[in-house]
Amino acid sequence: MISNSKKEKIKLPLEDTLGFIKKRIKEKGIIWTIHDISRRVFLRKFLDKIVILNKKNNLSNTDSFFVDLPSHTIEENRRAWNNYDWSQGGDEWTLDVKKYKGQDPNKWKTTLVNEMIFGYLKKNLTILEIGPGGGRWTEIFQPFAKKLILCDISKNCIEICKKRFKSKNNIEYYLINERLDFIEKESIDYLWSYDVFVHINPTDIEKYIYDISKFLKPGGYAVIHHSGSYSNYKLKNEGWRAYLGSKSFAKFVTTCGMIIIQQNEILPHLPGDVITVFKKPTLIENN
Repeated sequence: MISNSKKEKIKLPLEDTLGFIKKRIKEKGIIWTIHDISRRVFLRKFLDKIVILNKKNNLSNTDSFFVDLPSHTIEENRRAWNNYDWSQGGDEWTLDVKKYKGQDPNKWKTTLVNEMIFGYLKKNLTILEIGPGGGRWTEIFQPFAKKLILCDISKNCIEICKKRFKSKNNIEYYLINERLDFIEKESIDYLWSYDVFVHINPTDIEKYIYDISKFLKPGGYAVIHHSGSYSNYKLKNEGWRAYLGSKSFAKFVTTCGMIIIQQNEILPHLPGDVITVFKKPTLIENN
């Protein structure tokens, strides 16, 4: 939940810096660019707020809230990330930890990798990364994986990763339509997703969690970075975060018969975000 103590300034969504707008005008034309920005501003600044006002009784400080927003649908995510400027490969969000927490980005990333990746990952396993973007985490997984599966809702991201890792023969690429049910049952040892689920509507996350419960191997781990509770609207809005509390996320996991290992609010780069680690129980753990 967030408290709106101050009225936030209108800010262009996501990638719409002046330089990127100029680039889009050159690539797509001025009419397409104006229409695209106007549509997203309308969704995020007006329709989202109408939904939030209508659902305000569902929002509380218990961190068990969730609300679907018009700007966070599958199609809006697909459109956003297909048109995003991936020239920095996603590393721009690593740099955000200095802005929001005053931490050195390299030290932060090293700590995150050591605790959330190497803390649960062994060599020669089948790894799934949901939402690789420009491949900033993929480069860590690739040398350790027996097989690395990359799934993204953005065709652009898949093509960027194919080009970046074209010399690697242990990577498979899949474009997500709406579900993850195309992944083979009990085939994944470890799942990673960072800076992805923070943008997804709760009802879609619930479906993904169900699919994860089917394709994780017994004893397999999932590490997912998602939205939580924020101290103010500006912070949440800058990160284009979905409305989903950590308790609601945990309920999605446990309802599917999986076990919460931890919900970490210290490591994420944006204050209010959460990293949830969970696993599919083995037969012994089920008994």
